[in-house]
Amino acid sequence: ERGLFFTNFISLVSARMDTDAMETDCSAGSHAADVDAPAAAAASEPAAQEGSHEEAAVSEGTIGAGAGAGAAAAEDAPRLSKNALKRLRRDTKWDAEVQNRREKRKAKRQRDKEIKRARKEAGEVVPPKLRPGRRGVGGPEKSPQRVAIDLDFDKYHQIADIKKLMKQVQTSYAANRRAKKALTFHLTSMQGVCKQRHEAVDGDKWDVVVSEKPYHETFAKDEIVYLSSESENVLETFDESKVYVIGGLVDHNRFKGLTHKMALERGVAHARLPIQENFKLESRTVLTVNHVFEILLHFLNDNDWSTAIRSVIPKRKGLKELQEEAGERDEKVVCDDKEGDKGTADSNTDSAVESAAPAPDAPA
Repeated sequence: ERGLFFTNFISLVSARMDTDAMETDCSAGSHAADVDAPAAAAASEPAAQEGSHEEAAVSEGTIGAGAGAGAAAAEDAPRLSKNALKRLRRDTKWDAEVQNRREKRKAKRQRDKEIKRARKEAGEVVPPKLRPGRRGVGGPEKSPQRVAIDLDFDKYHQIADIKKLMKQVQTSYAANRRAKKALTFHLTSMQGVCKQRHEAVDGDKWDVVVSEKPYHETFAKDEIVYLSSESENVLETFDESKVYVIGGLVDHNRFKGLTHKMALERGVAHARLPIQENFKLESRTVLTVNHVFEILLHFLNDNDWSTAIRSVIPKRKGLKELQEEAGERDEKVVCDDKEGDKGTADSNTDSAVESAAPAPDAPA
């Protein structure tokens, strides 16, 4: 607005200067004219002044219009909310400290090099630094036990559900990389949006066996064991000749029993985790994809279902061991029995006192 005002002001001054020059030329011509020249000069001077007034009015209108346009633009500009301002300040601060962070990291690397050099000069054997969870030297041992995630549920998912599913797959892969002994990880029916999300996180570089075919075409029928919480078969131990398939379904309780029904239709074996045999849940025993995968991974490393389930299932599920629940129930029964015994003892004592006291009509 201020720049527009000065631009219009300069235009107004230029117009005034042109008007003054015109008046000077008119007065000079009047001296060289004949007797009627003064009258003509006098007639031309009001006209010139009138023209200058008109130009000034036009310039003032231009200034007013420019100021109004600037004010309207300021009013039309979007106003940031408090949260947006906080984010803007945070991002600005983060960008301003980029160089400082780089210098700190560089200084830390230099200190680590000097410490490592000093340890070597002192004759100490310095082992190579390994990144945790990487395969190779010092990485996890890979088990031949196969676990697959079935991604053939796009027609039951919205875009947000597919994003959640692929995030759970990513979490499962990260847990597999950090484990002491890793499962052989398979992904089947990798197509459509799932494939796009997988490629977006460089999934082609993962140590995962990916197949675009469905699980029943990828593996032999007698090798498949589909995991479903509705199954009546309990998975007690692993069989390396089998592949355990996890249904990649984010259902939000909308498709109850769908994976079990699909397993029955395809005629493949099915089983469930031994959660009900070891624990009691206050909610459904349906778990997320990464929870099921991590339970299988923990059982592979610890060979204990109780430890594996307890270490993975979140507390909000209300997990309680059956032994603890039986102990609390027995303790409650014992307490009730003690209270009953106490009441019986009190009644017996009252009866004994009454029998020891003399009757009111009996002689002393």
